[in-house]
Amino acid sequence: VNPDRQTWRCFGQCSTGGDIFTFVMKMDGLEFAEALSVLADRAGVEINLKNDSVQKNTYFEINELALNFFRESLLSPEAESARNYLGRRGIPRGIWEEFDLGYSPRNKSSLKAHIAFHGIELGKAVECGLLNGLDDGTVRDFFWGRLMIPIHNRAGKVVGFGGRSLDGSMPKYINTAATPVFDKKRTLYGFHKAQEAIRQENQCV
Repeated sequence: VNPDRQTWRCFGQCSTGGDIFTFVMKMDGLEFAEALSVLADRAGVEINLKNDSVQKNTYFEINELALNFFRESLLSPEAESARNYLGRRGIPRGIWEEFDLGYSPRNKSSLKAHIAFHGIELGKAVECGLLNGLDDGTVRDFFWGRLMIPIHNRAGKVVGFGGRSLDGSMPKYINTAATPVFDKKRTLYGFHKAQEAIRQENQCV
């Protein structure tokens, strides 16, 4: 690494080099736009790569709002079944707090009311997959009565949710649908927490 030039060079087998952007792209397997976004987040710089960047930020904000709602709901009396399930699976409170596990209340309009209270357009929450728009024009929660598992991108932002059935109803697991920020084929659960250890150990299972 040459600090003055802010460049790097590998004299080993790869025999390549570049700037901080190419370094992050190679280390993390990112496209340029993704590397730029990661570095901007670390530096506290706001960037607009595309016209839809504002829309994506809205998705992140709505998902974060839902995350906090589900997390708080896990502490409610109604969520005792979810807490008992976690106990049977040997998952202590410290772990479900670290991974932001939550609960979606059985009332099919709880999250809807919470989102509306915060002045969020319900249509945007429908686009996020958190609410369901019905044929009669009404809107209701997509998840209810489930253990909620947030899904993060590699930068640690919430891009979607998985919901685990607690009463034996099927399907056992459901996920939010694909959105501009959530591509199930390109998202590995927990990678935002594991990537540093993977880099340090130079291996993963």
